[in-house]
Amino acid sequence: MFCPVCNGIKRVEVSCDKCNEAMNDCGRTLEWSDPYAPYEPVSISGSTRNQIGDAGCLHTALCPSCAHTIEVCIREWQE
Repeated sequence: MFCPVCNGIKRVEVSCDKCNEAMNDCGRTLEWSDPYAPYEPVSISGSTRNQIGDAGCLHTALCPSCAHTIEVCIREWQE
């Protein structure tokens, strides 16, 4: 399984719940907390499971207008 957003196939399309502006994808949430390692492969631990059991990739989205951030679970695609 792979994340279509991480692979540039799809964009995050979510509106800010505070001001209704389109939010920007800031990448995988784990990249904000894990040590920087640009040449290491992305680990499977970057996936999470949503409430119905589907695998997802957790991304952080930022509102350019009011600086509100949220986490967005992107449904992963089968290879």
